[in-house]
Amino acid sequence: MGPGNALPAHWLAAITQPTLVLTGGNSPAWMTNAGRAVAGTIQGAVHRVLEGQMHNVSPEALAPELLEFFTA
Repeated sequence: MGPGNALPAHWLAAITQPTLVLTGGNSPAWMTNAGRAVAGTIQGAVHRVLEGQMHNVSPEALAPELLEFFTA
């Protein structure tokens, strides 16, 4: 999913499990765009941007998002 790579839409569209796509607010724009595209291709997927985070998200920022997603 690097810059310029094609989105594997046919594989993503086949995903039927609840899906959370997270991107860091300080990551390069292509990563956020890729995250949006992935979430937009998977039926019912949720995309969230973790503000102040880069690609290597801190556990403190990640844990609340995962907790909310898995307990909803």
